[in-house]
Amino acid sequence: VTLSAADAHTLANIALARGKLFVPFHNRRWDGDFLTVRDLLASGELGRITHYESHFDRFRPEVRQRWREEASRGGGLLFDLGPHLIDQALALFGAPQTV
Repeated sequence: VTLSAADAHTLANIALARGKLFVPFHNRRWDGDFLTVRDLLASGELGRITHYESHFDRFRPEVRQRWREEASRGGGLLFDLGPHLIDQALALFGAPQTV
């Protein structure tokens, strides 16, 4: 939604002042493949997880120009899809304790 935490706080404050909700749309929490991974991890069947890697594959026969994918306009693929990958990792493992 924004390119900085400060801008996100500004939007959140505007929404609060107007009595509106301001929430991210993390719809990728409900993808079938993610739910399968979540359930598998919760079952403990895989044991202790020490490495996690995730990505989205896109099949697009025709790639349209989108501002969210243009780094020169403040976007890029990390801006477009990165928040979903980070949200999924946080949903699976919680907040990191060390980096």
